[in-house]
Amino acid sequence: MENNNRLLFILNPVSGKGKAGASQEEVTRIFENGGWQVDAVRTKCRGHARSIVEECGADYDMVLCCGGDGTFHETLAGIMTMEKRPLMAYIPSGTTNDFAYNLSIPRDPVQAAEAILHGEPFPCDVGGFNDEYFSYTAACGLFTNVTYETSQDMKNLFGKTAYIIEGIKNLANITPRRLILSSDNFVYDEEFLFGMASNSYSIAGMRGLPGRSVAMDDGLLEVVFVKNTTNPVILGEVAQKLLSGKPYHEYIVSFKTKELRIESPTLAPWTLDGEYGGSPSKIVIKALHKAITVMRPAQARH
Repeated sequence: MENNNRLLFILNPVSGKGKAGASQEEVTRIFENGGWQVDAVRTKCRGHARSIVEECGADYDMVLCCGGDGTFHETLAGIMTMEKRPLMAYIPSGTTNDFAYNLSIPRDPVQAAEAILHGEPFPCDVGGFNDEYFSYTAACGLFTNVTYETSQDMKNLFGKTAYIIEGIKNLANITPRRLILSSDNFVYDEEFLFGMASNSYSIAGMRGLPGRSVAMDDGLLEVVFVKNTTNPVILGEVAQKLLSGKPYHEYIVSFKTKELRIESPTLAPWTLDGEYGGSPSKIVIKALHKAITVMRPAQARH
């Protein structure tokens, strides 16, 4: 991609044991050699990436963020406030990097920058969650608080193991939630242990939880909810089905939809791309068809 366009490079310097910050000069040089005018900005706190995009993102032709899924989530949220949205790009340096896996983006910052520079634009769906957005999943219930309650220091020190440590601490606090789910074809009023609406092959680093037939540009969300049970045998069967990419079991509610409406009498806490999303009593989750255009390698596997 040869041009003289402007690129806003948003970088989370503490992500990935500081790997993101260390790569700033080399990534900048790659894009400048490719004809881009690069302005780099380092985030200083949670929510800063979104603020940067909202303040000046409209002045750029592409917004590139480097960090974990949380950094991409914030950048996306800023992009979605714009009427005319610039190209997006993502260099992963976090713990799980689910969205980057979806686009076949390399984990090495230099390789990722080259892949983006010589890649292709991909019109991609975005999830709407009331007035907020998510790139790959909105989830509630079992273990979904682990991602935002695990500290950055723990992530940098232990990587994915930090999530396991935090998850074990939460085992004693399993709380089923009554949820009323409705779409065009389904209505369920049940107690659930876990639920998610996603647009992703990878969730928390695990491949295939939503099923195998995922398309990130089909205008549909993959919905998976697990009914309440205290039977360890059933829980084991459910886990096996989910981990094998076949979410089909009498205790699993699984379907595709353009829109999911949820009433939550017990106010279940939600996460959006691993970030805390509040505990609303009424929720509308939508697939926003091809709402953004994101750069991916030309030979992306998905």
